[in-house]
Amino acid sequence: MEQGAITPHYGPWRRNIVKLLNDALATELVCVLRYKRHHFTAADLASPMIESNLIAERVAIESYSQLITLIGDKDSTTRRLLEDILSDEQEHAEELKDWLAPGPAG
Repeated sequence: MEQGAITPHYGPWRRNIVKLLNDALATELVCVLRYKRHHFTAADLASPMIESNLIAERVAIESYSQLITLIGDKDSTTRRLLEDILSDEQEHAEELKDWLAPGPAG
């Protein structure tokens, strides 16, 4: 009863998955701080500021994809949460890519 929702189905990989999720959370917090720094220090939407954020988003996309593969069917709730986060990361990357695209000639 002390285990709450944790059942034997979670298996021995539960601690490893929690560590990986904590690592992902730490990475997200670093990205938030980077974005805030860029917001306050950028005079305009300079490409190197946007490019570094796009690279960070691509790293996050790869990390979440690997976590989803690792979890597989071991924990469907965590997998769904990660799939939602992955979708958000993909949208962020597309938005940053669009910002880098040259505007219409005029």
